[in-house]
Amino acid sequence: MFRLSFFALLFLFAKTNAEQDIVFRVTARDLPSHSKVFIAGNHPKLGNWEPNLYDLKQENDSTWTRRFRFESGTQLEYKFTRGSWQTEAVDSLGMEMPNYRLVVTGDTVVTHYAKYWSDLIERETIISQSRFANKGGRLELEKNWKYSPGDDSLWAQPEYDDNDWQDVNPYLRPEQLKDISWSGIGWFRLFIHVDSSVYHQPYALIVRQAGASEIWLDGERLYQLGRVAATKEDERPYDDRSVKYIVFKAKPEQVLAVRYSNHSSDIFKRHKTPSGFSITLRLLNDYYQERIFDIKYLNTYRMIFACIPAAFAAVYFLLFVFYPKQQNFLYFSLLLVGFAVLSYLVFTIPESTNRLNSYTLTRILASSVAYCFAMGVLTIYSSVYERIPKRFLFFVVVVGLFITGVWMPFVYRIAIPLNILSGLNILAAVVESFRLTFSSRARREDWPWLIGVGFLLLILSFVLQILYDTMVIPSSGGVRIVYVYGILSLGLCIAIYLSRNWARSRKDLERQLVQIRQLSKKNLENERRAQEEEITRRVLEVDNARKTRELNEARRLQLSMLPREIPKMPNFDVAVYMQPATEVGGDYYDFYRNNGTLTIAIGDATGHGMKAGTIVASIKSLFSAFGGQLEMTSFFNRCTEILRDMHLGNLYMAMMLVRIENNRLTALSAGMPPIYIYRHTTKTLQELVLKGMPLGGPLDYPYVEKSINLKPGDAVLLMSDGFPELFNKKGEMLDYSRAKQIFLQAGEKSAQNIITELIASSENWLQEHQQNDDITFVVLKVKEGIGSN
Repeated sequence: MFRLSFFALLFLFAKTNAEQDIVFRVTARDLPSHSKVFIAGNHPKLGNWEPNLYDLKQENDSTWTRRFRFESGTQLEYKFTRGSWQTEAVDSLGMEMPNYRLVVTGDTVVTHYAKYWSDLIERETIISQSRFANKGGRLELEKNWKYSPGDDSLWAQPEYDDNDWQDVNPYLRPEQLKDISWSGIGWFRLFIHVDSSVYHQPYALIVRQAGASEIWLDGERLYQLGRVAATKEDERPYDDRSVKYIVFKAKPEQVLAVRYSNHSSDIFKRHKTPSGFSITLRLLNDYYQERIFDIKYLNTYRMIFACIPAAFAAVYFLLFVFYPKQQNFLYFSLLLVGFAVLSYLVFTIPESTNRLNSYTLTRILASSVAYCFAMGVLTIYSSVYERIPKRFLFFVVVVGLFITGVWMPFVYRIAIPLNILSGLNILAAVVESFRLTFSSRARREDWPWLIGVGFLLLILSFVLQILYDTMVIPSSGGVRIVYVYGILSLGLCIAIYLSRNWARSRKDLERQLVQIRQLSKKNLENERRAQEEEITRRVLEVDNARKTRELNEARRLQLSMLPREIPKMPNFDVAVYMQPATEVGGDYYDFYRNNGTLTIAIGDATGHGMKAGTIVASIKSLFSAFGGQLEMTSFFNRCTEILRDMHLGNLYMAMMLVRIENNRLTALSAGMPPIYIYRHTTKTLQELVLKGMPLGGPLDYPYVEKSINLKPGDAVLLMSDGFPELFNKKGEMLDYSRAKQIFLQAGEKSAQNIITELIASSENWLQEHQQNDDITFVVLKVKEGIGSN
């Protein structure tokens, strides 16, 4: 019973998912001669709405049929055309019919009648929601345009009478130019009947053009695309790909006018391409989504298939540089460069905003294809033969002819059948790849044939790409490019070939090592140990050199943050000195001068080295931004708040701010040593002690300012704790009392000489013992002969 149920379910499942025959039969009379009837629909087997991929077979004068197979349950939507959406089947009023729909449930014959075609029936241009629905959200504005040569801004006005203007398709195909006497600039007008269903609704306005244009709606200019001009020198063609929109007002009759110029129509005519413009309306959201997809698609593929070959080209070129005997690495790297250029152009040309430039890029692309085939054959030759055979000259000639043919239209202004030369190039490469592949197999050579297989796959991918592009065979699954997979196949084949050679070399080396190890194991061990020690030594040297460079760079960076010049004051001499204990110190000094007021900052970060340098850089930025603008207490609180937000751990900054205005000194300290003031008149030393927590500690700490007056001859010493806390080789500290005595003895000297005395005292105290903390001095000397204020 179970088996019967199982087979019954299996039968029902197979029956449900079986493919069904669907026959489409169309009755169409009075078709133009040599016409065909095509079907286009939402399924890959119906071309994914491509209007010219699947034609129906003509049974008699008026009946066209074609058989397809679809799985049961497939929902189909489709229409009939004569090869383009400008020739689709319409109703008697010339309006597009809704999509035909069919749910596949079994073998079916579907019969339709197509009597009217869009290009064979005259109708006014109508814009309505129903037309958007019937056209899949896309309306091409190609019919009912009027044209007049010349240039007059009055032609944009809706009330202008253009009945004597010439009927024209603005696409301006080469055969149209002589009929309209195109002079390089003209106006195009289109009367539009706007249905109330589209009033005040934004629609995407898609303009594709070979020249430059201005778009007008009812006398109002909407867009300027490029620069329209009466001469070629002033014209700036621009095929804009950005998303633009149009909104129709509540008015049934409206006029769309286009001021258009193209002074290079002779070039487009030689290339047998249109030199005009086309305008299409789309549902705005659909077009946004399509543009986003296209941009992502092009950028992603450009990044992958251009950057990856370029990266591998660099790798193989370096392999050749380090081992020049491996010439196939050089040729393969040059081949990959060609692939990178080719891939970049393939995904760049579709977004080109200048069609003349796109022609040049297309020729570069075609030349890159020929170059790639030549370098591919050369790579195979270098892998199979010790010397490049003379028959390679044949490929050089073929490629030379092809590239010459590509560029001759620019030189001799004649059209060359490039597809013939391209076909010869591909055919020659295919024949030679087959010959090399089979000859290597016949000679029983090991593995070189694999590279030939890779190039065969590449050539087949190019052939398939050409067939897709020319629509000889339809693409499936939305695939747009195929040749890139051929590139990947070739890279994989060469990677296997090179990996196999590398593995063989490794195996041979291992066998030799075993033999050598058996002959002299002890010597090999000693040599290995010596090599490891040498490698370790070199690694340490490199690491030390790197660290030294980094520290020197950090030191230069820190020194660059210090003031380059000492400020010059009319009543003060200022001198500074800083000596870090390591390459990167934690001390800091700075000046800020504003309207006769001098603000001096001196600081000491926790410890020294890179961490101290980090916090110094932060304080430097804050002082430069706020030092002269905020009150000193506010500045300290602001710094503490920002340092705490930076989450620097146990890093703090002791700092003192001294503001000099006239001869009055105001100071605020956050954990710095006291200020020493030498009084000239009494030859005594005054100590100004200010207490406070270092920056980065508690928020809103109540710092207290102190002020004193200075007189001529007085000297002020600001210092970090590195000077009084110097230790000599006996472990004795200089201490603050000795520091005060040294300053008192030097107080009558100039600011710079005071610092000289302080430096000499520190060196005498150290006696070649290593300095263990950063030392910084800032000395201010009030000039004598200037009265106090």
